[in-house]
Amino acid sequence: MRRPCFLVWGADDTAVGPRNIASLEHAIQAVGGPVAVKIYERVDHVEILLALSRPFGGRATVHADIADFAHRVTAQSIT
Repeated sequence: MRRPCFLVWGADDTAVGPRNIASLEHAIQAVGGPVAVKIYERVDHVEILLALSRPFGGRATVHADIADFAHRVTAQSIT
């Protein structure tokens, strides 16, 4: 069984371009891996990580989206 992947990217990211997230998504799909992608508007590379901390969590819903993804994929594997 292939483990699901959750890829996140900020649309204002200048360190990692949109081609990179698309290439990784397609590479995972090419080997039969399930993948979900979430793109955050007006968020850059560092803000993705900052959004995982309490003080900066309001900038983007990264933490909640990761928790939701984990809940969905683990619920599917139990049933």
